[in-house]
Amino acid sequence: MKRDRARTFVWMGNILAVTILICATGNVWADSLSWTGAVDNDWFIAGNWDPAKVPEAGDTVLIPTGTPVLTNATPVLASFSIASGHTLIVEGWQSALRAETMTIEGIITHGINDVASTNEWGEWVPEHRILLEGSNITVAAGGRLDADWKGYRQGQGPGSPVWNPARGGAGHAGEGGFGGNNGGPPYGNPATPWQLGTGGGTHENRGGPGGGAIRIIADGELAIHGTIRANGHNGTTTHGNGGSGGSIWIECRTVTGSATGLVQANGGNGIHSGGGSGSGGRIAIAYTPAAQAALAVPRPNIRIEGVPGTQASQNAEPTRAAMGSLHLPDTLWIEADLTAKRFQWVQIHIPDWTVWEADTLILDDCIVGLPEGNGLDVTHNLILTNNAALHVFAAPVTDVLTESGAAVTVGGDFRVHNGCWITPHAHPTNGATVTFTVDGNLFVAADGGFDADRRGYTRGYGPGLEGTTSDNGAAGHGGISSMSSGGHRWGNAYGNAEWPIRAGSGGRSRTLAGRGGGAIRIEVTGRADLHGLLTANGGYGVATHGGGGSGGSILLVCETVSGRNSALLSADGGQGNHSSSACGGGGRIAVHYDPAKQAALCEPVPPIRFSTYAFPANTHVSFMINAREGTLWLPDTRFITETLDQQRFRHLRLIVPGFDSVWAPDSLTLDDCIITLPEGFVLDVANDLTLDNDAGLYVYAAPTNDPGQRYGAEIRVGRDLYIGTNSWIFPQANATNGAIVGIRVGRHATVDIGGGIDATGRGYMGVSGNTRGEGAGTEPYSGGGGYGGKGGGTGGGKAHGSAELPMEPGSPAAWNTWGGGYGLGGTGGGVIHLRAGGQVRMDGLLTADGWHGSYYRGSGGSGGAIFLAAHRFRGKGEMRAKGGIGSQDVASGGGGRVAIWHGIPSDMVESRLESRAIDGLLQHYPYARFTGEIDVGWYGDSTQGLPEEGSKWFYTIHGTVISVR
Repeated sequence: MKRDRARTFVWMGNILAVTILICATGNVWADSLSWTGAVDNDWFIAGNWDPAKVPEAGDTVLIPTGTPVLTNATPVLASFSIASGHTLIVEGWQSALRAETMTIEGIITHGINDVASTNEWGEWVPEHRILLEGSNITVAAGGRLDADWKGYRQGQGPGSPVWNPARGGAGHAGEGGFGGNNGGPPYGNPATPWQLGTGGGTHENRGGPGGGAIRIIADGELAIHGTIRANGHNGTTTHGNGGSGGSIWIECRTVTGSATGLVQANGGNGIHSGGGSGSGGRIAIAYTPAAQAALAVPRPNIRIEGVPGTQASQNAEPTRAAMGSLHLPDTLWIEADLTAKRFQWVQIHIPDWTVWEADTLILDDCIVGLPEGNGLDVTHNLILTNNAALHVFAAPVTDVLTESGAAVTVGGDFRVHNGCWITPHAHPTNGATVTFTVDGNLFVAADGGFDADRRGYTRGYGPGLEGTTSDNGAAGHGGISSMSSGGHRWGNAYGNAEWPIRAGSGGRSRTLAGRGGGAIRIEVTGRADLHGLLTANGGYGVATHGGGGSGGSILLVCETVSGRNSALLSADGGQGNHSSSACGGGGRIAVHYDPAKQAALCEPVPPIRFSTYAFPANTHVSFMINAREGTLWLPDTRFITETLDQQRFRHLRLIVPGFDSVWAPDSLTLDDCIITLPEGFVLDVANDLTLDNDAGLYVYAAPTNDPGQRYGAEIRVGRDLYIGTNSWIFPQANATNGAIVGIRVGRHATVDIGGGIDATGRGYMGVSGNTRGEGAGTEPYSGGGGYGGKGGGTGGGKAHGSAELPMEPGSPAAWNTWGGGYGLGGTGGGVIHLRAGGQVRMDGLLTADGWHGSYYRGSGGSGGAIFLAAHRFRGKGEMRAKGGIGSQDVASGGGGRVAIWHGIPSDMVESRLESRAIDGLLQHYPYARFTGEIDVGWYGDSTQGLPEEGSKWFYTIHGTVISVR
């Protein structure tokens, strides 16, 4: 068969030039070759081509059918094209496909990289990639360069989990997602990405492979109308961890394309339960800046993605793996608004780029991140809309109290619309945070906002770990963390309530704990209009025995604040995981507004909500020391109105200048709000106090050294007290001094079904030597606290106090530090002191039980005291002052004391309390008008010796008629 000779003629003005393609082998006449695959799939077998020869330099090559395999580099072809529906497979790292022009309508992929181990220098050496070298390359619509899932296999690669290779998503551009242990670490250079994506953890052989590698070198134009992708695979089944995205490294003179163009290096999803997600991969596009800027369309509307995989819905760590990276040679592609999913989950890197400067910036349906430490400076307005997101990462600093790790400044308005998020990341080990400064107004729409959840200190870092002594410990911040199993000490509180700028701390374990909440620091010259979320919650413990992270910080400084009930500022602590782990303390929130200008608003008290909740216990057990809620600082009492509803305050300690000793509203209603008053506070309500609809009021007694001063804190109600269903008052006796909280009601007190007053475990706390509480237990492994009755065990505390007028908290169990931790014995029950001038209707629950012992042979604390005094008493509820159960049932606490005075005039009650007079009281039990239950026994079996019941009596005075039915 005679070969056709192909010659190319180019007309240039009046010059006729004959271009002759000559290669090193001396081929003068170029051929047009078409793949047939008549013999096999080997590119280098002549019988697979028509005409039957191996392609040479200058030839025109077409793949119209079949699946050829390229195992070595080609000479420089004149052109190469592959038709739709057909595939070229590249095997080998240096197997370059070279052509002056390429048109890809089908698929080019590469071989699977199965690299079982590192080389002798500890390096992971890949085997296969796509390598294209040419002048002008076109990836047509429908065509693709496909390196999906072609990277390292499960458990292979530099991004494999370090702590436990079996558990965790793969890292690449950033850390992989948690999957029972920390995900794999980041690796590679954003500017020169060449490595494969890493396979997910090997747990039960269910990790997904990583994405492959694509390298494009073009000295002309790269036209992207199709897809260039190197995605990691999802975990393969239950507990499977995702592989990380691979690498795409492009060097060319210019890039063109259309909306169908896509460059993608996404991570794989974690699958069910413990599956961790894979990190996004790395993409670098190095065009020639001057040539690109000279194009008619210098910013082609191609899309670029580095989306991390999603965490399995059952995973205890919801934070997904890190986003991918995108390296660009200059700021050309980000000098205008970012729209239409142009960038999705990519952290943008540009040489010598420290601040992103823009006149006005709109992020519309794009999700981008800045490099660590990079700032954003917008001269006019910054607007996020249509599910956009901006991630800002703080760099480490020398002093986290005075320096910012990254800064965002906005000269005009800052608007965050529905579905959009600003995500500030504190530095995970240094604790540096991000600051936002807005010269105009701030608007945060519903279903959008600032999200710093779990973006504070990482696991094992932060000042809130000071004091902890066990890997199952949690972190403090605005409040302390809880004690953990074994009596191990809690994490300390830290930070400044008025100016909270510190990130929350991670739990103590570097593999199992929750991360701390981040920090949201916003200074607004004008108005802050809030309808969405500002959230900096600590993370939950993510595996068995993992402690919770503490809540972070929210600092909002503005001229005025407005908004709707959909707005929530939240810095909650994280819950511990399983039986032995501690819970994190709540964080800190402060809102600084101009009181005079706030007062002038049409709605000076907008119904926005605040929360610094701390879980009182983990999912399985309660310890002696619970985590404490965080703080809310406000400049005045404007938000502390006579009706607190719509969850305005949820588990927080109010700190307001001048609001530290007395609050005297005309009336007060807590409706679905839970607040903590400062220690030693007096709440003096002139008329009615109402708690309803999941309301809560925490009152802490300050120490009192004057025996004549009965109460370390008080609630005074001029008329009626009503406690509704699921609503509670929590009186906390001073755990050191024994001062108690007094409740005085002018007329009637009603405790409805399902609500009540809870003083469980709110009495004396044990210390070494047990000098607190007259009935403290004495035998470390068998000494329940005593009060109304002797404590259980061989060293149970003695009975003491007055049955007629119980004024003391319950006593702690014996000091037991088995394992070198803090005390394991339970605290004593607290004290409920309620006096009413009219009727007490008690259909709910009053409880002053002792706290249970914990871990190894911790004994139970004694029951506390319940004292009620009213002209009339009735109801069908329950009153308890039971001793706490000893761990392993060794020694329970003794029962407490319950005394109900009825039919005694209120002025006489007060005078008797003042003088501690109990003469002339008529004792009786039961009382016909109360049909409920009173229990002063104990919990558990107390196998080392039974405790004694406490006392429970009704009292009146001589001359009072007792009606018995």
